[in-house]
Amino acid sequence: MHPDDAVVALTRPTPSYPFGEANDFLFRVRERTGTYRRVRSRSVTTGADDGTPHTKTGVHIDMTDDSLLRLAELSNANDRLRRFAQLAAHDLRSPLRAISALVDFIVEDDGDTLPASVRRRLDQVAERTGRLDQLIEDLLAYSVSRGPRDSTDVDLAAVVSDAVGTVDHRQCRVTCEVRRGTIVTVAAEPLALCLRNLVDNACKHHDKAAGSVRVVAGRDGQELTITVEDDGPGIPESRRAQVFEPFQTTDKQRGSGLGLAMVRREVEAAGGSIAIDTDPGVGTTFRLCWPLNHQTLNHQPPNR
Repeated sequence: MHPDDAVVALTRPTPSYPFGEANDFLFRVRERTGTYRRVRSRSVTTGADDGTPHTKTGVHIDMTDDSLLRLAELSNANDRLRRFAQLAAHDLRSPLRAISALVDFIVEDDGDTLPASVRRRLDQVAERTGRLDQLIEDLLAYSVSRGPRDSTDVDLAAVVSDAVGTVDHRQCRVTCEVRRGTIVTVAAEPLALCLRNLVDNACKHHDKAAGSVRVVAGRDGQELTITVEDDGPGIPESRRAQVFEPFQTTDKQRGSGLGLAMVRREVEAAGGSIAIDTDPGVGTTFRLCWPLNHQTLNHQPPNR
């Protein structure tokens, strides 16, 4: 082993990771010719009940080829980024919720004696801390991967109804058109996430006092076709290319700009497609095609 790498390897704690978690690192090994090759070691340690190491099972992969090495480095960087997102979300939420609790205590204890202007300011603090908490939640949901999710037989009407029922419709009237008893084989969780975000996006950005949102879903051969149509303001030509990008939103007061980015991620993971038909001043329609009986993998968000 290369001397610089050997020192690092020998000083690593044993086990390097908690039992059951992957231990993944790169090092260099010298060949008989004297040249060094890069090797990736990935293993899992199991232990006894008293916490002592028992076995380590894994594999060494020759990563000397530049493309494989870059892929490994990118994978490691993504792992570090996901861990950072989890830690940051926890560390940010603790003081944020403490601030929210303090505001609640002030209003509860002294609300009747506070001037109206102070009450308005406290209401603004509560609203903005809530918005920041939602942004942290959305960012964590977007950045953290989950494992494979198998397809199961579900009632499409029930999936659509449950997903739409969790959305704050605000001033919009939401109607769903799905044939009852339509059983489909899909990973229901990511499909429901897409429906929630599309309907929420339509209601959140609606500009009319009494808007309308229409959801139509059905089976077309070996895929689902779903449309979410609204009669809102539409999407300006200048913003259409960015609507699925993270943090792109026209309403900073209500949105984090991650909802449609999560929709695209889930649709791509399922092997489907999504398209937009929008007319400023008339409305917007999102058309989603979702393959049936597809083993959905929640892979990493694409670098875009």
